[in-house]
Amino acid sequence: MDLVSLITVLLAMVILAVISRLYNQSWLEPGSFFLVVWFGFIVLPLIVAPENPIYPFSIWYIFSFAVAILLGSAVWNKVDPATRLGKALTMGVPLDRYANILFNFTLVFTAISIAGVGVLIFSGMSRYNLTFDLFSLSSLPNLFYVDRDTGIFTLSWSVKGLMYLVYTAALLGGITYRLLQEWKRYFCLLPLLIALFYGLTLAVRSGIILSIILWFSGWCGAKVYMKDQTFKIKTVGLAVVSLIFFVFIFISVNWLRSGADDPFLIMALLDNARITYFGHLTAFSTWINGYQYKSLAFGANTFSGPLDLLGVIDRKIGFYEENIYLSGRGYTNIFTFFRGLVEDFSIPGTLLAGFVIGLLARLVYNRCCYGQCLWLLPLTLFYAFILYSPIISIFNYNSVIMAWVITSIPLVLIHKRLLL
Repeated sequence: MDLVSLITVLLAMVILAVISRLYNQSWLEPGSFFLVVWFGFIVLPLIVAPENPIYPFSIWYIFSFAVAILLGSAVWNKVDPATRLGKALTMGVPLDRYANILFNFTLVFTAISIAGVGVLIFSGMSRYNLTFDLFSLSSLPNLFYVDRDTGIFTLSWSVKGLMYLVYTAALLGGITYRLLQEWKRYFCLLPLLIALFYGLTLAVRSGIILSIILWFSGWCGAKVYMKDQTFKIKTVGLAVVSLIFFVFIFISVNWLRSGADDPFLIMALLDNARITYFGHLTAFSTWINGYQYKSLAFGANTFSGPLDLLGVIDRKIGFYEENIYLSGRGYTNIFTFFRGLVEDFSIPGTLLAGFVIGLLARLVYNRCCYGQCLWLLPLTLFYAFILYSPIISIFNYNSVIMAWVITSIPLVLIHKRLLL
């Protein structure tokens, strides 16, 4: 990696982020948010796994995309007619008055998700003829993982349906947590615990990551709506501790996949996790360094979930088939959402797409700032899209997108004042 290029890009990102923060008075403004998030996604791999190679062009490309989003956001804020009319003319329903209703919806979906955990465990015990003891429970993740990986067994749709509602519970939980002030708001953290149970039982990490992202996106969106866009030091510290905790959980998931019968395996998993969990930048960097234009997919990669549902494309299961080898000790096929964007729209086209994303994100951000609760839906979707971007486009998961569709029901009813 060219050290001069790296330092130049990182300094430029910091300077632009600070200027944007001072001008917009918020880290949650779309341009500022993208810069801060991707600054972290670049720096973390460099610190944790410095031996992974990174090519300069990829860093400059990411910086250019960040600038495109920032410019789009700034342009819309300049021409937005609602900004010129003033906030008083655009105020919507005071959503915090309906916090208890949203809390009840959160509890309902949480309860359904809890039932799904029970159904999942009982179906696994029955399938593998296990007894209800600690040893059987610890072997269940490995059995699920092996059967699922070999294609022998897939979960029934009844179990999947109960599981997928944890995403709705997480999104609603994040929104409601910020709207509530009393102690009962801590019940809004339950969806994260349920997602953790699902992840440990099935030995999968994606559900845990997605639930955390949806919860955090909902919380950020509610902060914008409530005009509370500052972050306390305690909150930042808690986020860092939580990140460390969930890295440990992900390592535990790998251990459970291996059968959870060798405690010494954890040391090898730790080293492997250090290389592979932060290999997204190297994977994308290696791929785009050898990228050769062939044809454009026009959204088939970025929006594969909805397009597959509509019958436009036949989506493949999984991410990408090829792997990028990392420092000779691991490999990854996590290329970030940038690969899908480039394959869909080309490198110049993605910069235009970034500008449009910035425009639209600032539109919904401004409307949410003015108290229009329905705009929470696209704003939280933007936050989730960016937070999941080191892995792949969040629009690959119809089960996740359904969380926003379901969440729209109580928000629309509140907007129409049909719920009291």
